[in-house]
Amino acid sequence: MKQIHSEETEQIQDLILQVKRMFQKMDLGEISVSAYDTAWIAMVPSLRDPQIPQNQLPDGSWGDDKVFLAFERLSTTLACVVALKTWNRRIDFILRNIERLGNEDEEQMTVGFEVIFPALLEDARLLGLDLPYDSPYVQKVIGEREKKLNINKLQNIKLQSTNGSFECSTSSTACALKYTRDKRCLEYLNFVLENFLDAVPITYSLDLFERLWMVDRLERLGISRYFKKEIKDALNYVYKCWTDNGIAWTKDSNIPDADCTSMAFRLLRLHGYSVSPGGIPRKLRHVQKNIKIVFNGLYSTINMIGKKALEHQGHDFTSYIRERQYMLVAKASNGIDAAIQITSFFLGAKISAEWFVDPDYVSLMNSVSTISRINNDIHGYERESGQGKLSCMTLFMKENAIKDHMNAVVHFTSLKDTEMKKLTEKVLKQSKFPKRFISFHMDAIRVMKFIYSKGDGYTSPDVTHDHVKNTLFLPIS
Repeated sequence: MKQIHSEETEQIQDLILQVKRMFQKMDLGEISVSAYDTAWIAMVPSLRDPQIPQNQLPDGSWGDDKVFLAFERLSTTLACVVALKTWNRRIDFILRNIERLGNEDEEQMTVGFEVIFPALLEDARLLGLDLPYDSPYVQKVIGEREKKLNINKLQNIKLQSTNGSFECSTSSTACALKYTRDKRCLEYLNFVLENFLDAVPITYSLDLFERLWMVDRLERLGISRYFKKEIKDALNYVYKCWTDNGIAWTKDSNIPDADCTSMAFRLLRLHGYSVSPGGIPRKLRHVQKNIKIVFNGLYSTINMIGKKALEHQGHDFTSYIRERQYMLVAKASNGIDAAIQITSFFLGAKISAEWFVDPDYVSLMNSVSTISRINNDIHGYERESGQGKLSCMTLFMKENAIKDHMNAVVHFTSLKDTEMKKLTEKVLKQSKFPKRFISFHMDAIRVMKFIYSKGDGYTSPDVTHDHVKNTLFLPIS
């Protein structure tokens, strides 16, 4: 037993050191690359000659600009020309799917699509690409663009950040460089490419965002005591960037972000820093307004789907969609998946990131989250109803005109028991993952069951206090 305990202690210390090294390497943030933003970089012409790409040499070739070797220069240039010609012909997808614009729900349109897509089509036309420019669907999008655009020269838009970027967006900065030839834009893009080599992310950097969420997660896991110095250094960094209007996700951005500002304010106040709420109430009112817009959009979408389903199926699926939509969001919002997965890093077993996206694991985690959410909604029903919050209980009672909440309790208890049987079968049948890793998920469910065994133990200080006291302080009799 002593040997096992010693090995576990050693493994825990090793994991602590790994997290500390992550703090030490934390600079401007880590983020995956984006095909869309990389494509914009590739469209930027050279500042020396706007008729050639940014990395093409003045004589029209590609290759080493320090030494001329015909073998190297010819093979490199031919490879670039063939590559450009090859991908230039890959327009089949656009031809096959352009008419789908007429069938898509406008509420699903990505931000700025009606401005960006027509501009890209115009570039494609200038390059001689054979696309359906006169399609009624394309013309409709172009019409929307004219309505939305308030014509301003980019030079007059005061969004350029101190690092030369436009709000640290690589595609926006590339677009600005293409049309203004601003050298500060080029310096920013070259800086990003130095860090990401042959591709770029959607935005860079993320220094404040990464530090804030790293500290938040460690504190939520209850293991922040191992990283006091690292947390102090991270928050000192954030505090230096704090303004009366809040902060953005990076020190290089001019526009504060409501999410990062709220997180920074909470963490800095919690750790004794003197910060003023300043413009936070105003930003939160703006966020609330946006949330209302999203809610109204979701409400309209669900009703529209229900109406279409009624036309095709002869049955109203609206109540099913609402309950389904609630569970999709609610399962994620209870946070048990993050708590289990991050805690599993410290169990002593080697964890692979690929496990978390494996279909079998996703199915298992879905059962765990469902059971957890139902437990929470059943036992927190009275408290959340008094606060005006939705739950699977209130939705079920409303849709089925039920007044006695015990009927809903019986219904969801049955669903929970069924899901528990499914989970048990999944655990017993699985052979992909280490037993200790998977059994921890079952342990989490047992803890959840214990917490709610005497009522709403999740929010009740008395119930939780008794559990902690009995477990940690009272001797076993």
